[in-house]
Amino acid sequence: MELLILFLASLSFYLSPSYAQCPEVCACIGLTATIDCTPRADTNTSFRFTTIPQQDVPSTTRRLIMTGNQLATLLPGSFVIYPSLESLVLDDNLFTEIPGEGLEDLPLLTSLNLDGNPLGTLGDGEFRNLTALQELSVQQTPLTTVSSGAFEGLNNLQRLYLDDNQISELPADFFALIPQLEFLSLTGNNDLQTLPEGFFDPLNPTVAQIDITNLPWSCDCFLQWLGEYLALNPSILASDAETLCLWPPPHINQRISSVPTSDFQCSAPSVLEDLQDADILTNRVFTLDCNLAGAPFPEVTWTRDGVEVNYTERVFLQQYSGALQFADVVLEDAGTYQCFAININGSANSTTTVLTIAESTCFDGLLSSHETDVDCGGEFCSPCNISQGCLADRDCEGELVCLYTHQLPSMLLYISPNDTLAFTCAVPSVPPELLERNLQESFPTGAFSVNFTGLAGTADLHNTLQEQLAQQLQAPVPTISNVQLLTVERFSQPLYQVYFDLQKSRTGEQARATLLRQIDDGSLKATVRVTETTTSYRVRLNL
Repeated sequence: MELLILFLASLSFYLSPSYAQCPEVCACIGLTATIDCTPRADTNTSFRFTTIPQQDVPSTTRRLIMTGNQLATLLPGSFVIYPSLESLVLDDNLFTEIPGEGLEDLPLLTSLNLDGNPLGTLGDGEFRNLTALQELSVQQTPLTTVSSGAFEGLNNLQRLYLDDNQISELPADFFALIPQLEFLSLTGNNDLQTLPEGFFDPLNPTVAQIDITNLPWSCDCFLQWLGEYLALNPSILASDAETLCLWPPPHINQRISSVPTSDFQCSAPSVLEDLQDADILTNRVFTLDCNLAGAPFPEVTWTRDGVEVNYTERVFLQQYSGALQFADVVLEDAGTYQCFAININGSANSTTTVLTIAESTCFDGLLSSHETDVDCGGEFCSPCNISQGCLADRDCEGELVCLYTHQLPSMLLYISPNDTLAFTCAVPSVPPELLERNLQESFPTGAFSVNFTGLAGTADLHNTLQEQLAQQLQAPVPTISNVQLLTVERFSQPLYQVYFDLQKSRTGEQARATLLRQIDDGSLKATVRVTETTTSYRVRLNL
């Protein structure tokens, strides 16, 4: 009877008006009282919410998911009808600032997710109404600034995720309003090179944990304190991944806590090598290296003909190397270049370099994915001819890339030469490295070693046929001996001949029968001639 009463009680819950309600185009999920308004890929509707749903909202809703909508602001009173809300997911919307006035009437909210919004700043007091908040996530945004008063009112905040943003600095009193924080993650902020001295002192290192991996730490005089702090409090690091220096060069990829205190030095920039003039072709990837020293990492600028370079997606500065990267060289990139570096300790500049640029062609003899035969993914050269194929994604000087691709005999997939295979390409004067790649891709991986003779286009392959022949014929290896592999020309096509001896034994007789059966049923496409001696069968296969 008690079980029946419980069943009827649960049934009455499912049938109650508050549970039966659900905003249109959203999904309402069972006992967890979750409303999921993420746009569904399995429907034809393109509807996106621009405001928080206000109709047919169950009063029991504890979690609201608004992922991937078009919310750019929150109107005051948006959550009056959500009195029980504990978790709010607003990721991948259009918020450019924290909608502080809209984040009210949420006395029970413990979790807020703002990932993936175009936020630039966390300003003072923008979360002050969320007094019960325990977890805040603002990740994968263009966020650059976190103010000292950003966490005002968050007296219960325990976990804070600020990963994969564009934060370059944090205030010294970052924890002043959230000393109770138990977890902070800053990983993936590629502009965050340093932190103010004593930054983590307000935290209790026996309780709190931090994830500061995958950051471009500059292990200079300003970060000496962090090395000492991590050496004294290793348990505060939440991640098994090591917290490593990115700069300066003597300590790249070294654990911050293992850098000797005396090595945390600051110095003025210097350019270690003179720049060299270069002649390059269009449609190439090219890099101008500044080759810098100095700590903290210097701010680098490049000039062309005396005017500062305007960085674009095609021409850009490599972060933390100072190199100028050309993703696709054009004629207009020609000119005289120079790099300049500055940090708080001084400045330096490189010598000048002159880039001379010419138009690329299909026959300039240089390797370029832009110029290869179109069958290899290039843009300019002609396709390979019929019965030819691309050997590699390389420059198509003449027809070197378009090697004749006749099908190698299937038997070679089972054997490894013990003697010599003379393999001559159909295209004359083929470079050995191209021929080698063709051969290695045609044969089983690791089955052959390739050695080239002085004659262009000829390769000798040396390895042992014996084991693979034994496998082909299902015979013990000692049954087979005196293996040779030869190539002859017949009607302008290569003819492969395999010679070997089979013992006159029970296993040899079985191997001979297996060979003849494979030829008869077509599983081995070859002709065979077997001659008999007093101790063995001499076999010749024409493939």
